[in-house]
Amino acid sequence: MLIRLNRGKYALVSAIPGVFKAVITFWAGYAQMADIYLPNSQYLPASLAILAMPLMAFVFVGAFRKWYRLLGISTEKVDSYGERVKETVS
Repeated sequence: MLIRLNRGKYALVSAIPGVFKAVITFWAGYAQMADIYLPNSQYLPASLAILAMPLMAFVFVGAFRKWYRLLGISTEKVDSYGERVKETVS
């Protein structure tokens, strides 16, 4: 949203904690699966931990692709509030 509103320099405020969250999710998912769930034959929690990792990757890849596309837009539009934005949402 910040990039769409032409305030890309503020996007790092949400991007840096988001990347940190992804790293923690992957690390915790692997640690739980390898150290807790599989040695104790807890296959349902292990499969849920494994499922969380590609879902997190899917969300981040989609977000980064959208950010990259928005950062490549050089034209600006004026929205219904009179602000200059990169892209309007209907």
